[in-house]
Amino acid sequence: MTREEYRAALDDLFRRRRFGLRPGLETVQGILAGLGHPERKFPAIHITGSKGKGSTAVMAQSILTASGLRTGLFTSPHLATYRERARIDHRLIPRSAVVDGIRRVEATAREAEAAGTIDRPPTFFEATPPSPSTGSPARRWTRLLLRSGSGAVSTPRTCSTRASA
Repeated sequence: MTREEYRAALDDLFRRRRFGLRPGLETVQGILAGLGHPERKFPAIHITGSKGKGSTAVMAQSILTASGLRTGLFTSPHLATYRERARIDHRLIPRSAVVDGIRRVEATAREAEAAGTIDRPPTFFEATPPSPSTGSPARRWTRLLLRSGSGAVSTPRTCSTRASA
């Protein structure tokens, strides 16, 4: 995977609509269904609220990692690199995992739209959260910590139809 492929994948993602999000989870749920519901394959801690989510998530990840668990952390926004959004045991995910996740979500969204499962392409905020849940990074963690935005409407865990652990 080249730097150019990584940049092209991010360019595709960042070109997605950022505003005009309609309330509801139908689009994210349709994508997650097409991906085989990766959000249901591991226990998760979903951190919400208006203050301190990022620091709470990092502290919880540190505790779980120190306890011997393999942890994934999904946060947003990023400061310097998109890879900051998904970490495994405090390490950034590889560029190849970012490209793989974005490509899987894009292909799944196109298929879901063609099948009528979703009625429009996902926005940036709907396409971003499912990406780290797919592919090789997700197979490496035993617990996932999600720091959601203040709306908390498009994180994979909020789309799950089963109770959170």
